[in-house]
Amino acid sequence: MQVKLSLQLYRNAVYGIFVTDAYSNLLSVLQRTSMQWKGDTGSGRPFGRVYLGCETRTDPSEYRWDGMKRGADPDYPGVIFQATLRGWGVFERGGRRWTVGPGQALFCIVPSDHIYYLPSDSPEWSFFWLTFAHKYVVERLRELSQMYPPVFSLDSQSAFMSLCLEFFERSCEGRFEDHFEEEQALFSWMIALERHLHELAHPGDMRDSMLEQARRYTMENLSRSFGVEELAAQCGMSRSHYSHRFRRATGLSPAAYVSSLRLDAARRLLTGGKLPLKDIAEETGFSDANHLCKLFRRAFHMSPGTYRRQFGLGVFAEATTEKYFSANA
Repeated sequence: MQVKLSLQLYRNAVYGIFVTDAYSNLLSVLQRTSMQWKGDTGSGRPFGRVYLGCETRTDPSEYRWDGMKRGADPDYPGVIFQATLRGWGVFERGGRRWTVGPGQALFCIVPSDHIYYLPSDSPEWSFFWLTFAHKYVVERLRELSQMYPPVFSLDSQSAFMSLCLEFFERSCEGRFEDHFEEEQALFSWMIALERHLHELAHPGDMRDSMLEQARRYTMENLSRSFGVEELAAQCGMSRSHYSHRFRRATGLSPAAYVSSLRLDAARRLLTGGKLPLKDIAEETGFSDANHLCKLFRRAFHMSPGTYRRQFGLGVFAEATTEKYFSANA
């Protein structure tokens, strides 16, 4: 019970473990949690083995892993994820060398041409780790390993770190109802890692670019209704690929963002003149006045008529539409 409460405290607090000494005892918490791990008891699960652990290494001669000798059977590949809690180690691949210290993690596929180890000048390497053999997860992360560096920063407050700790704890305590729930959690972990790596690589450029492209196309075609597939075509993508990428970059669905732009345009027309609601709906691409009223009331918690009376002609109210749709997308 104490272990569970301690992990919950870290998840709900600040996760300062990677930037201050105040939370460095998460290492001992995870070590105690891992003692509940009874080994991989799911040999009959359809998606293969799952292993995990939390440990401290201090002897360089006893900690060195060669990716071509560890799990070297290409018919049974696996994924290794390892996050540093204290001290540091080294990961090498393709002639490059990365230091893996506090606030950093590594991921790799085995077998593959890499090594990671405790160097002689490091006093220790304390970390927790997860390994999976799910065929789809392995292949998806193999693609990621070709797109992103094997070592990346792992902010103590990130959603991915929270999910890592949650998966670690639930696995140690055997708190999955069945293989289906465990596999769902594994998929969630995989998607969270992919999102985390993407956001590290594209912190703002993609978001701004996708929002501007959608805004420009919407304003150029404001008076007519169009689907997400048209926005996707402008970027040379399928509808599903575009929608996934847009949400990942912006936190919004494309349809929600387009609706927010149309509502902003309708709001400006309401406060800037006496144009009938039917004409406003037509100019801003809504199917009719009823459709506009429904979405307007949902976004602004009042009818278009009330909004017009409240703010009057020529009065401009700051839009909060994007904030609303971000919370409700």
